[in-house]
Amino acid sequence: MRIVQVANFVTPTSGGLRRTLEALGPRYVEAGHRCTFVHPDPSRQSGVVSGVRVEQIAGASLPMSGGYRVITRRVPLQRLLTAIRPDVVELSDKTTLSWLPEWLWRHGIPTVLFAHDRHDAMLDGTLPNWLPWRSAISAMATKTAASSAAVVCASDFCAEQFGEPFDRLCRVPLGVDLDTFHPRRAPDVRTLGPEPIPLAFVGRLSPEKRPALAIEAVRELVSRGVDVKLRVVGDGPLRGQLEALAMGLPVMFIGHLENRASVATILAGARAIITPCGTETFGLAVLEAMACGTPAIVPPDGGAKELVVDGTGLVVAPSAAAIADAVGRILEGPAGAQSRLCRTHAEQFSWDATAAKMLELLRDVATQSRHGCCELLASSGH
Repeated sequence: MRIVQVANFVTPTSGGLRRTLEALGPRYVEAGHRCTFVHPDPSRQSGVVSGVRVEQIAGASLPMSGGYRVITRRVPLQRLLTAIRPDVVELSDKTTLSWLPEWLWRHGIPTVLFAHDRHDAMLDGTLPNWLPWRSAISAMATKTAASSAAVVCASDFCAEQFGEPFDRLCRVPLGVDLDTFHPRRAPDVRTLGPEPIPLAFVGRLSPEKRPALAIEAVRELVSRGVDVKLRVVGDGPLRGQLEALAMGLPVMFIGHLENRASVATILAGARAIITPCGTETFGLAVLEAMACGTPAIVPPDGGAKELVVDGTGLVVAPSAAAIADAVGRILEGPAGAQSRLCRTHAEQFSWDATAAKMLELLRDVATQSRHGCCELLASSGH
């Protein structure tokens, strides 16, 4: 198959979307398919990376997004896709490229929409309520889904944005690099001596990730006399504010780490990862922490809670006191047993399994398209 992945909102420091694309594309190639990745990020020039052909198309910066860019001109993208003539397009943008699936359908090319986010949840509290942004985003997402041959979601929380269940919605969990993220990455405590209890936050330093809650939880723990130290891995528009908030607290800002093994070392060495974000549509950082044997503290809203099973973490209210209580409960438990439970649970997820499920879906969609079996689009009035 000729597979084209089209995505916006990808930067050198972005998280789950970028890691998903980088994990799946090379595996498509290894399985014998041709894969092209199309994006608007000027820092990633065109070329071949891990067997994947990368095509950069000029885009524009999205206001108030912290550096994300989107493809704004249709013609260059249309010309590129016409030249490649893919068997199927994997689209990772249901809003700014909502026009693309219908255009592709008219040219005999099916689309599989991979929904990586919940813009309705992410923007809640960020944009003023008097603006009709909710209805606009919902309309774009509905249009994209209706014109796609299938919609992929990694969690039930992600799927909820499309309303009532329909037969074209597929649940495909994401994966984790089980070799890179492993408990053996943990530092040898015998050589370190007594140190504060290590905690970790991994994620973009932006409002929807709620990083301030992790810092306030440390403040609460310190006030209770608990000797902890929080490592914050990631960067973003809130970094300056967060550094000011953490003044005088045992919080270390690591910044963005390109080397995933370095992230794994921090996660494996932590006693718990604090992930307060309530808009995660999967929770890759949570899964990576579990693969390292580290339990996670997550909120009851969002998709990350779907990863937490008995012994692998706690689901608590998004408040400093509740998170501090959760840290205390984890510290009371046996670290070795918690680590084994986390690792065993994470081993159920792999990028190979994710790629296999995606390829099966992409192959089915491409085959149906070739045989003229696009009944779903006919029923949609296209």
